[in-house]
Amino acid sequence: MSKPKSFLCCWGTPGRALAMIAVVLACASDAQAVSIDTVTVGNPGNAGDTQIMTIDGTTGYGVVGESYSIGKYEVTAGQYTEFLNAVAKSDPYGLYNANMDSSSFGCQITRNGTEGSYTYDFSGGTTESSGSTAEDWGNRPVNYVSWGDSARFANWLHNDQPTGPQGLGTTEDGAYDLTATSGLFNPDGSYDGGMMSATLQSVNRGTDWKWAIPSEDEWYKAAYYDPDKSGGAGYWDYATGTDSVPSNVLNSGGNNATFGNGPVYFEDLTIDSPFYRTEAGAHENSESPYGTFDMMGNVLEWNEALISDSGAGGPLDARGLRGGNFYHFPDNGLPSEDRKHFSPVDERFHLGFRVVTRAGPVACDFNSDSSCNFSDINEMLASGDLVAGVPTTAATEKFDLVDDNRVDDLDILEWLSQAASENGYGSPYLRGDSELDRDVDLTDYNMLVAHFDPTGTYGPYLWEHGNFYGDGQIDLGDYNSLATNFSPLGYDIAAVPEPAAASLFIGAVLLLAGPGGHRPFRHR
Repeated sequence: MSKPKSFLCCWGTPGRALAMIAVVLACASDAQAVSIDTVTVGNPGNAGDTQIMTIDGTTGYGVVGESYSIGKYEVTAGQYTEFLNAVAKSDPYGLYNANMDSSSFGCQITRNGTEGSYTYDFSGGTTESSGSTAEDWGNRPVNYVSWGDSARFANWLHNDQPTGPQGLGTTEDGAYDLTATSGLFNPDGSYDGGMMSATLQSVNRGTDWKWAIPSEDEWYKAAYYDPDKSGGAGYWDYATGTDSVPSNVLNSGGNNATFGNGPVYFEDLTIDSPFYRTEAGAHENSESPYGTFDMMGNVLEWNEALISDSGAGGPLDARGLRGGNFYHFPDNGLPSEDRKHFSPVDERFHLGFRVVTRAGPVACDFNSDSSCNFSDINEMLASGDLVAGVPTTAATEKFDLVDDNRVDDLDILEWLSQAASENGYGSPYLRGDSELDRDVDLTDYNMLVAHFDPTGTYGPYLWEHGNFYGDGQIDLGDYNSLATNFSPLGYDIAAVPEPAAASLFIGAVLLLAGPGGHRPFRHR
């Protein structure tokens, strides 16, 4: 399993040539590029959850209108250290909290040197006798970070990780315009907490964002939504694809998380002093349906939500968090019904974050709407007779997904595979699925019957009409593919058609196969 990539000065694996090269390069400059492992969250336009939140009675979370990518893991102390080395030789906006080093619960990032020449590593933490190196701490989540710190980290990613003083080109603009907040700091880094909190609450994500703090819906969907849930797409109670309360035992086979399981806080922890928090992805068999880790326990994670600190109906004066932490009980923060909130200036030992980014361009998205859907397959079908095959031109080259200089049936099959994968499914869409809803049932059959036209006289026909082969006709080839794939209970599970439905379908196909059998179904 891959882990977050983080190369720090003098952090390497002795005896390995590649690691030694990384050390040399890292020591030549104070910061190296941070690589954020992400997973794609597809299925845009999904329904919201019906779970009611205990804090305020709200519901409907998880709706996201486009595909996006989210950090596979929480942002680690190693990644945040690289951020500090890039932009915090001076630290006018307080990206470093001394508790990271001095607290026994800190992530053990050490600040060295003096103002104007600060460097950051893991060399001097309070727990050095038990381990205070990058190898000990670099892959554990960063903590003692505020919402504002998280926004500045996202801005830095948005700006392609520049090196230089904290300012417009590094931390103060990007996904978030923080210039109104940067003007509130005093020369010594102090600020009026109430004024700073109120100003941070007015910050919104820009439309041109590249990296950001997750919205609450983005976070919620990545944690709890499952497009392949048995019985139909929906939400689980816990971020490991289950409704069962997780264990806090490390690597006990699945459905595990890092939290306290005792009757009071700080009892029966997953791991004790000095670490308290597990490394990113340590619960190897406990990922969410989309493949994220640690969305339960370890540290609470900031999101963009504005929440009332005084309860339902009060002023929206706090920012949201989700996911529980290392010392809470399993019913405190872990289940989907539990929202948390703190002032956006709070920096505490159980607060961290992960980031989201726009989903990159994918081959099956022909019209760049961040979704592989009907509009894309229909655009391909409209390019010509794909049974015979169409030589590629400048206009049709994008449809040549198998790269053989032709647009034909192989490209349809490749689109069905890519689109399903992009939308979060483990197996391709099937011919016969006119609705792309992961079943082939009587609705698909009736749609095809309504447009049956083996001569191609009344087209053009779209995928949702039953034009599964892209030849401009809806004929017995399309019917046979539908019959072969008939699965009214969903084709991601073993499904046997109900006898009545199967008999009706088979009878209809036999009727259509007879002489002139198609005529009653011509669409005019």
